[in-house]
Amino acid sequence: MSEAYNGYIDTTLGTFVSGWAADFTDLGRAVEVEVYVNGQLGAVAPANRYRQDLRDRGVGDGCHAFETVLPSGSVIAPELEISARVRNSEFQLNCGTGKST
Repeated sequence: MSEAYNGYIDTTLGTFVSGWAADFTDLGRAVEVEVYVNGQLGAVAPANRYRQDLRDRGVGDGCHAFETVLPSGSVIAPELEISARVRNSEFQLNCGTGKST
């Protein structure tokens, strides 16, 4: 893997956003994820929640998922652009499912 980071936004529903992010140079460390709505910071969440599919794929111990709720008034709608990045990096999370199929 050429990038140190990898991750995905898996779900956006109402004001709820979830996914996963990891630093593959240090899988023992949980990264923080910044979630943006139309380019404005909406929330910061630690990517430290357990997911079995991440563990099964070798993403450390599987504790690299995040969930967050955006502030009220940020209800996710088709006209809104949701993006996320690993805090203190330029890595933008991929959109779509990061779950194994």
